[in-house]
Amino acid sequence: MFENAFVPSVGLAYISYKYDYPSKREDGFAGTLGATVRPWNQFSFDVQGQWLQNKIVQNDVRLFAKVNFWFTETL
Repeated sequence: MFENAFVPSVGLAYISYKYDYPSKREDGFAGTLGATVRPWNQFSFDVQGQWLQNKIVQNDVRLFAKVNFWFTETL
């Protein structure tokens, strides 16, 4: 979008697993929502929110952010 200056991202996941052989199967869900913003050729900013829900963690919400500097040069 906007000549790759703004790139949204979204993800959903369903997880089904066992802790050990005799235990019953457990279910979990996860989701992500984020975006990459690149206002200039050398800089980009990434922001992502993550959410996880399973038997151990009822609701886990995390926010990640980073700044990138691109060391590129046209030869």
